[in-house]
Amino acid sequence: MRHNYLMLPVMVRPLGQAATAQHAPCDVLHLKNERTGEMFAVSDASQDSSFAHILHTVLSTGRMLKGTHGKLVIKRTAAMRNSVPEGHVDDYQAIRTEQGNLIATHMRNRVVKIITRPQPGPHPDVEIGLALAPRNDDTHLLPSLLGWAEYHDNDDDLPATVALMQMYLPNQGTADRWLLDHLERVLEQTEAATEAVVRVEPTSGIYCGFDILPQWAPTLNDMFLPMLEPAALLGQRLAELHLRLAALGTHDISLSAEPFTLLYQRSLYQSMRNRMGSTLKLLRTRSLPDDQAMRDLLMEFTQARLHVDDLFKTATAPRLRGLRIRVHGDLHLGQVLFTGNNFAFIDFEGDTAAPLSERRIKRSPLRDAASVLWSLRLNANRALVQREEQGFTRREKAEQLEPVARAWTATLSHPLWAGYLAVDGIREMLPESPVEMENLLTIHMIDRALADVEHSVLRGGHETRLILKTFLEMVTRL
Repeated sequence: MRHNYLMLPVMVRPLGQAATAQHAPCDVLHLKNERTGEMFAVSDASQDSSFAHILHTVLSTGRMLKGTHGKLVIKRTAAMRNSVPEGHVDDYQAIRTEQGNLIATHMRNRVVKIITRPQPGPHPDVEIGLALAPRNDDTHLLPSLLGWAEYHDNDDDLPATVALMQMYLPNQGTADRWLLDHLERVLEQTEAATEAVVRVEPTSGIYCGFDILPQWAPTLNDMFLPMLEPAALLGQRLAELHLRLAALGTHDISLSAEPFTLLYQRSLYQSMRNRMGSTLKLLRTRSLPDDQAMRDLLMEFTQARLHVDDLFKTATAPRLRGLRIRVHGDLHLGQVLFTGNNFAFIDFEGDTAAPLSERRIKRSPLRDAASVLWSLRLNANRALVQREEQGFTRREKAEQLEPVARAWTATLSHPLWAGYLAVDGIREMLPESPVEMENLLTIHMIDRALADVEHSVLRGGHETRLILKTFLEMVTRL
């Protein structure tokens, strides 16, 4: 299978002769047989419930399907053999993920993901799903892997994973939506208040840019009490996930944990430094000459480069204590399900824009922790922008809400980070010195922010200004 293949489910149906052909709104392409004059319609099969039935049947039976250029091999886990489908095939919904993959939920208790850009080699979602097969005491960490489909191209040595099936986890939505609902209530209370709601604003330093935590007015303080425990639980669950990942693969070198080395630290610094340079180059080439606001942000970004490079250099300090493990790779609050009283992690495939070999590299667990904390900060600013765009906040009042969103981020970052560190065994995987730990967390936050800037530009730039502004706010406080 070639690396530039795009795999999409399509349905072809005959329309009859051109003069009498009946077209449907879902048709995306019409083909004509020049010899017979017969017309055919090509449409997106993912929107048809019959596609769910075929998909479920193929992945459930474990059959091998042969084609002209290769074969499709279905593999099933013990969890598949022990599970019983519930509901009907008509209970079906197809959605697109931000990575471009197709998620098809059907039979109420099963979810199928189609990998639209498959690559030859072991797929991280399958590897981690097999290695972390949920036990009785930790079914909250991730959904059970039921099976997957591999395409064996006649011209490739390695098969490519093209689809996988997991158990559906009942949930109340993603963690980012749950947290943003709370922030919305805070902002509404703020706009209605007649006095300042943040008595002491957070200052720079530890806790990912926050040293002194904010103090809230009594009217707002009670709103945070129910949120502190779940935020700490999210940090705890992330630490438990990392402990499970660190315990993997005593017989498999691709999964086993490894200690930090000076060579890895040097390569970490170089890769982060390269990303800073590539992001700056991308912004310069894609920025419109007449977009003055973006040009101003670009100037600030250029000026911050030396400061960021000094922060990156902390990775080359004398050899750090810590472990490198297989991590989630693309963790943010949208990859965390909130089940009402717990959290579960989904989509372990990493950055789909990167090759599989890069996505399977072992990294510090602080990469995931930093990504969650950055996601919390970014979502707070995203809520401010959306609130203004939807007309809920007047432009002159929007600036007054920025310190409130910043204080909200600090208030929830603290228990999340504290909950992470409180789990027995997690500190042994991290640098021993608090300063070294903070430095490593900080540079991973910066690197994740830069990756989000790059992805936004490459995907059309809709949120580039927001992400860049959030990044600069963070860097100036470090």
